[in-house]
Amino acid sequence: MNWIIFGVIAILFLILLMGFRIVRPIQRGLVERFGNYTRTCDPGLTWIIPFVDKMIKVNVTEINLDVTKQQVITKDNLNLDIDAVVYFRVTDPLKAVYKVNNYWSAIPSLAQTTLRSIIGEMFFTEVNAQRQTINTKIEQELDTQTQTWGIDILRVELQDVQPSREVQAAMDKVVTAEREKEAAVTRSLAEKESSKEIAEATVIRAEAEKRSSIERAEGDARAKILKAQAEAESIRMVNQAVEDTFRENAQKFKSLEVAENSLVNNSKIVLTEKGINPSLILNTEDAGGGVVPVRSRPVGS
Repeated sequence: MNWIIFGVIAILFLILLMGFRIVRPIQRGLVERFGNYTRTCDPGLTWIIPFVDKMIKVNVTEINLDVTKQQVITKDNLNLDIDAVVYFRVTDPLKAVYKVNNYWSAIPSLAQTTLRSIIGEMFFTEVNAQRQTINTKIEQELDTQTQTWGIDILRVELQDVQPSREVQAAMDKVVTAEREKEAAVTRSLAEKESSKEIAEATVIRAEAEKRSSIERAEGDARAKILKAQAEAESIRMVNQAVEDTFRENAQKFKSLEVAENSLVNNSKIVLTEKGINPSLILNTEDAGGGVVPVRSRPVGS
């Protein structure tokens, strides 16, 4: 009998122990009794009736969910592979459990639908350039639709936006063509600039050569003028010297020429300091120191 009582007490004690639950600070506990909600338990130690009550623990901290990568068609009919991350927090555990069937799967599904709707109204270039705008739009849309679920959407971030392989190949060709075009334009501009510089250098060189030729010609002309002036001055000086020198000697030369002609027939002529004079200068006392004319006569007479 005692063993039976002890066994019953032990079973009751074990059942009592089985009813204790610990709710962490990041959780809230929803208690159901025979499938009906009875109460919400705050963090700490709580007790429920074993085999009668059931506790559902709900995480109320910030949670992130990956949105599975999906293919989205843009407004310009390009296929993009996009995935995202949704950050949310449960603000009302009761609604999160009883207003939606498994919010863990409902939120990513709703995010995919919203993402396709928003991206479908945008061009590819806008998707790449306006990621932050897309994040904000998706967040606002999800937050509106999950208010009745007791869930607050904190933010949405697009992780990867990639075009499909076919689109990527086409885009690579376009980018390559654009780069080749830019390179050709740059090369053309460089060649044009180089040609312009060469032409300017040629003009400058030609102008310099022209100036040099002009200056050289002017220098040669001045040199010739100076040379001509020097030669003219030299000739003038020579002529002046000749004129000054031979003016006095001309008469003497003429006298000598006359004397030479006179002596052809063995004539005798007396040359005086005053020139040719067919006179005999006698410096004797008989002649009185005068000048006696002399007639020319042949040598044999």
